[in-house]
Amino acid sequence: MLSGPIGCRIDEGSSHPCMIAGQDWGETAYSLGMIAAWGLFFLGPLSFGIGLLWGLTALLHRLLRRRG
Repeated sequence: MLSGPIGCRIDEGSSHPCMIAGQDWGETAYSLGMIAAWGLFFLGPLSFGIGLLWGLTALLHRLLRRRG
């Protein structure tokens, strides 16, 4: 969104100056772009592991509830 109407250059190589309302948002735009592009590689396995743990806990709770 920033690269179109505002004319900021955003890429994976480095941050570039991006002036919005007199402030440089280039570093922030670069960081958010990196998180959006590569965040799934780090957060995906973590989210899957937490979901798997939650599912196993719910299953165990349901099995123990039936016995008792």
